[in-house]
Amino acid sequence: MQNSSLKDIVIVLVEDDDTLCRMYQTKLESDGFTVFTANNGADGFKLIEEHKPAIVLCDIMMPGTNGLQLLQMKSASHDEAVRSIPVIMLTNLTEEEYKLKAEELGAIHFFYKGQDEPRNVVIKIKEVLGLTSVEATAEAA
Repeated sequence: MQNSSLKDIVIVLVEDDDTLCRMYQTKLESDGFTVFTANNGADGFKLIEEHKPAIVLCDIMMPGTNGLQLLQMKSASHDEAVRSIPVIMLTNLTEEEYKLKAEELGAIHFFYKGQDEPRNVVIKIKEVLGLTSVEATAEAA
């Protein structure tokens, strides 16, 4: 029942590592979300404009347009709906400068791929989208 209610919630996942992309996509879809994926920032931004997702998960280092550039494109969009979409960064880059730059460009949270499990990312997504108390209520019923 919980999965059917989340099916209408769209997430755009921008990740160039095929294995990680499939892993996160599988986890998110098994939790009931609808997921669209891209392997670079330019394609990810097109998906954002097309689908107006509830949230975006984005790597930083990717070929072509990287995650920081995607954040710049999103914040420069003429579409308020695009500009207001929250972005969570997924990265292997542990240097503080990348985190600070991403936050400066509008990222709301930062996960390190080698340190954080996909389930923690899903928990954060649900928290950002205000779904945690709804689910707790549904599970208690």
